[in-house]
Amino acid sequence: MIRGLLLFCSIFILWSCGKDASEASIDAALLPYFESFQREANARGVDFTVDGSNISGAIVNIAGNNIVAQCTHNENTPSVVSVDVDYWNTATQQEKEFYIYHELGHCYLRRVHDDSKDKEGNCLSIMHSSVDACKFVYNGNTRTEYLDELFDK
Repeated sequence: MIRGLLLFCSIFILWSCGKDASEASIDAALLPYFESFQREANARGVDFTVDGSNISGAIVNIAGNNIVAQCTHNENTPSVVSVDVDYWNTATQQEKEFYIYHELGHCYLRRVHDDSKDKEGNCLSIMHSSVDACKFVYNGNTRTEYLDELFDK
């Protein structure tokens, strides 16, 4: 009986000494995009580290309104970049990168939506609010320009 009680107490103590609930954690599938954001930020003089950002990343079911990703801020816990599981499972690598960078733009850089566009209607920022706001072409030819703008604000 005493051994059982001691074993239970030992397990409880070890379990309670684990990771703090307020610590950030990043889904393994999102981690390469967080790390890529770190490299791009650091290359442009922005101090960002995945471990030091206190931002979590999760692939979840986001219900309704065609929201495929979002940043949630909370004073008591890490900010969270959430990506809809159905979208994630069908998105290209470039689309995944765009949404993670956009949401980290909100969560880390504290950027708001920017729907500015040029005279042809092309988005001038990765931080645009929707596909209806402007024409957005995020590809190998435009990526550097969009990332320069993202980290320059």
